[in-house]
Amino acid sequence: ITGAKTAWIDLSREAAAGPGGIWAEVMALYSIVNTVTLNMPEVDQVKLLIEGEAAETLAGHIDIRFPYKANMLLVR
Repeated sequence: ITGAKTAWIDLSREAAAGPGGIWAEVMALYSIVNTVTLNMPEVDQVKLLIEGEAAETLAGHIDIRFPYKANMLLVR
């Protein structure tokens, strides 16, 4: 966790690939982001890495070059 209240989460390539499709990728991303930011008061946003490296996308659809904040609209 950085001073900017950003948690860096490192995923394996297999975990990042997950189930196919953009909707599954959005849900996977926000499952991680919402869980971390809503359960750890010291974290405001999450930056994902794959195999310890910065990546452009999670599994080909979602841009993960920048940190994400919680999005509760997806879990209504």
